[in-house]
Amino acid sequence: MESSIDSLLPLYQRERSADRAMVLAIVRNTRGSTYRKAGAILLIAQNGDYAGLLTGGCLESDLLEHATEVIRTGRPGRVSYDLSTREDLIWGIGAGCEGAMDIELIRVGPQEQWQPFARLVAGHEAHRAERLEIGPDLSIELALPPRVLICGGGPDTLPIAALAQTLHWKLTILDHRPAYAQAGRFPASVSVKLIDLDTLGAGLDVAHFDAGVVLSHHLAFDLAYLRLLARSTLGYVGLLGPPMRRQRLLADLGADAPRLDGRLHAPVGLQIGGRAPESIALAIVAELHAYFHHKLDQLS
Repeated sequence: MESSIDSLLPLYQRERSADRAMVLAIVRNTRGSTYRKAGAILLIAQNGDYAGLLTGGCLESDLLEHATEVIRTGRPGRVSYDLSTREDLIWGIGAGCEGAMDIELIRVGPQEQWQPFARLVAGHEAHRAERLEIGPDLSIELALPPRVLICGGGPDTLPIAALAQTLHWKLTILDHRPAYAQAGRFPASVSVKLIDLDTLGAGLDVAHFDAGVVLSHHLAFDLAYLRLLARSTLGYVGLLGPPMRRQRLLADLGADAPRLDGRLHAPVGLQIGGRAPESIALAIVAELHAYFHHKLDQLS
């Protein structure tokens, strides 16, 4: 199972800067129905703060007690939970997940040179896949955040950026209008670029991204964006607007239009209803999410 570390980074950076050891909790294996599967991770600080989830919050408080001993001694620990029995509902924590899991606890601190978590952080910063073999039957595979190119930075892009930030996606937003191409309008993690038609492709490696969405509401720029994406290898290209507008743009693309076959999603977004900008943003992000997780064909 791939694990994302985005939500763990603030706690890691806080504790490392204070030179305080933490505990990395890793799911070794599971049986039956569980909230997370093997390879999922949780980071626990000395004061009891934690980042990430291994369950829906059922086991985390109990893990804190075990983590304290691992931080004190430096010796790895292992905890097993069986939430599938009736006895758990009566005497245990009553999680009701109807599954079982084994969790490994490893100290991460200055004595360990912050490993193995430091290697995951380095891979995340370099956007490089990492698979850590911590033991003969224990590994972590780093899930890299999707990188999305948004072509157009109008007001309807703001809720897209907000949702993407919640999911820890990496967004780059292009716009030809100075009033919209302002980084201060978006979360700090979003990259914003002011462009014009003559320099649209300059300094922009489209292959760097995992998906592209066109929604500038400006016909000439939408055409230029679509042409740029058509000549790329991106597997997903989204286009905002009604079918009539799509057909006009495809006709104007000429010989480049067939390059979008099987890749173009227009109108972009899942058909979940709603006309408000927030609803449209949710539909677009939901479709992208399904694409990134290889579920889009099941929703067609």
